[in-house]
Amino acid sequence: MRFSFARVAGLFVLVALSQGCASTRSVSVGSDTPTYSVDVTNQMSHTMEIHWSDGGPAKHLGSVGGGRTERFIVAGAKSASVTFTANDANNTHTRSYPVTLAAGSTQKITVR
Repeated sequence: MRFSFARVAGLFVLVALSQGCASTRSVSVGSDTPTYSVDVTNQMSHTMEIHWSDGGPAKHLGSVGGGRTERFIVAGAKSASVTFTANDANNTHTRSYPVTLAAGSTQKITVR
């Protein structure tokens, strides 16, 4: 089998280009946005809807049944100082709870 200089050079260029392209790929794992864990205990007899706000529009987390505790994850807070709001379906019982979020620990809120 006979190899010409042009074929060997062409093969070398292809290998070099493919390795150059492979080295420019990057993989992003995870997120730069910190997340915070919050346990909400509802001591009311009825279900309460839970929201949080860092000064902007309130974001809905979910609901907590009467006498139950639920864990929520807060992501995208612009500040560690946020306010949680709990309200019933009729908006007749509304409670606000200022909280300072802390990475690596679970904040606890009790709705009364």
